Amino acid sequence: AMEGHAKKKKSLSLDLENLVFDAVPVGKIQILKFAIKNRTGEHQLVNLYLEPGSPFIIIHNQLEVKNQSFSRVPVQFRPVRPGRFGAHVLITSESGWKLTVTLSGAAVQTDDSVTIYPSTSKK
Repeated sequence: AMEGHAKKKKSLSLDLENLVFDAVPVGKIQILKFAIKNRTGEHQLVNLYLEPGSPFIIIHNQLEVKNQSFSRVPVQFRPVRPGRFGAHVLITSESGWKLTVTLSGAAVQTDDSVTIYPSTSKK
């Protein structure tokens, strides 16, 4: 009863459904990426929505994913205070596909948060 898996189902899918940013110092930026994979048989115009007020940033709020191809979407985590943070990127295409990426990040306060350049003092 596996014959249904032989045929490639048409789909708009993600390579990752969770992005986890780990122990990012306050004031620094970490960038992780997820990919939207298009196997629907047609180009997809995709809208990306990230709820406001989180320390996560997406640059693009709309992109075209060509058929049989994929687009990588960078997400920035820019914490301004220590703690744990979470948010969602909602992805919808004009033809009705809906996907969600869950973002979570941990931000840490480091003693050298104010130091911009590494110390060059000789020991």
